[in-house]
Amino acid sequence: DRFESYMTDQADTLIQTVVDIAKEHNATPAQIAIAWLLNRDNIVPILGPDHPDQVDDVFGALDIELSNEQHQQLDTASKPSEIQHIA
Repeated sequence: DRFESYMTDQADTLIQTVVDIAKEHNATPAQIAIAWLLNRDNIVPILGPDHPDQVDDVFGALDIELSNEQHQQLDTASKPSEIQHIA
């Protein structure tokens, strides 16, 4: 499978963290990911929604305020553990 090399334990942890925080905010995982990126220094997400539901996710993310603890959870779950060569 083309994406199998990306499905690591770390990726699973990050996905589950995003899903759990989304449930706390009654939001979608995409909204949490966007809100998290919008609140990071030196990162400007470039969003290009292709479907009306994706537009809703983008605008919905603007109303989400993540707590310091939630930012820390996402930062910790997303730290690279090692550089992998993907063939």
